[in-house]
Amino acid sequence: MLEVPGMPHWLLTLFGRYGYVALFIGVFLENLGIPVPGETVLLAAGFFAKQGTLRLSIVIPCAIVAAIFGDNFGYWIGRLGGRKFIERRGKYIGLSAKRLSGVEKYFRQHGPRTIFVARFISGLRVVAALAAGVTHVRWPTFLLYNAAGAIVWATAMAFLGFLFGQSWSLLEHWVGGAGLVLVGLVATAILFAVLRQQRTRIAAWLGEWLPESVTLYEAWLLAVSLIAVGLLGKITEDVVTRESTPFDEAVSRWITSIHFPGVHVLMNVANALGSGPAIVGATIVAIIWRWRRGDRNSVAIITGLALVTQLLDAVLKTTVHRVRPEPLHAYTRLYLASFPSGHAMNTVATYGFIAILIAREQPRLRRFLFVIVLLVSLMNGVARIYLQLHWPTDVLGGYCVGLLLLSIAVFWLERLEPELET
Repeated sequence: MLEVPGMPHWLLTLFGRYGYVALFIGVFLENLGIPVPGETVLLAAGFFAKQGTLRLSIVIPCAIVAAIFGDNFGYWIGRLGGRKFIERRGKYIGLSAKRLSGVEKYFRQHGPRTIFVARFISGLRVVAALAAGVTHVRWPTFLLYNAAGAIVWATAMAFLGFLFGQSWSLLEHWVGGAGLVLVGLVATAILFAVLRQQRTRIAAWLGEWLPESVTLYEAWLLAVSLIAVGLLGKITEDVVTRESTPFDEAVSRWITSIHFPGVHVLMNVANALGSGPAIVGATIVAIIWRWRRGDRNSVAIITGLALVTQLLDAVLKTTVHRVRPEPLHAYTRLYLASFPSGHAMNTVATYGFIAILIAREQPRLRRFLFVIVLLVSLMNGVARIYLQLHWPTDVLGGYCVGLLLLSIAVFWLERLEPELET
């Protein structure tokens, strides 16, 4: 039997004896609503595919079919008998008629998205199909989003197991951390959705205790600044104590293993978008644009943002002085340091502020500009890791500093030009 450090003996035995059957049953049962470690089984299948014991071309379709079948069984169990059971026994598990009504209302509004997203979160994955059945989500709608989620989830988990085929312990550590991050992102998205729906009531409530000199928009900017500082502090602590090393090595190895025609050219282009010439060029164009419009306040803020960004980059790099993944002999001593990524910092702060200036004049472009800045920042960060110029936490730290500076810049813009729409 193949010995794998860190892998439970039961998992080795399961795949050693039953192979694809173990994979199908494990994924099927978890998606049916039985709390078995189906995701762990799928990751292990991808891992064994890397070892040559299984074939990835069979693992992925097998997991997709098992996930769809399991969820659909769970859906019909919930639809045909789940509601009657809850109405009779729900009080024993904390599900009153009022709470059931609330769940039904939620699924009417957010059912499809919940079905898709729940696929990637262990606790929700077990109950989402049953809940969809109990609340009578239309079966064609359920099937569509369920199948889409199954395809993405099974493919991603199998490939993760395959890519981390040299270290099972590292894979478990990384996936566990990623799961917590995903839960946090989903919780944040739900929070923002609630805040958006209740914004009028919240604005009235905040207006009662906010100082008259601080607007609600400025309060949000201050909150974002505090969040950015908190995240930066945590990331910096992990970098200094080297707790981030397993995460950095795993993600770097995964990103640098990406291969498809033209990938190197794409990464170099993405990297160039955050380079000194690109940022300086964008800053100069923005200054000329605002100067010709007679907007001296924006010119002052853009100039100050550019100077403070470079100064803060230098101070943090000198203080932390982290070694880059690959030495850069052609650079000065300052830029031999890795944390945080100046490219990531600049793409968020500089491009973000320019996008906000444009959006103030063209509100219809607001979402489009947000997506563009987000994509440019993400692609630049991935490129820095792919080209082995930064560790992943360098990029995350750069994003936090950039977000902090962007929030401060927009805050001052609001202070100097409060009459403009934002």
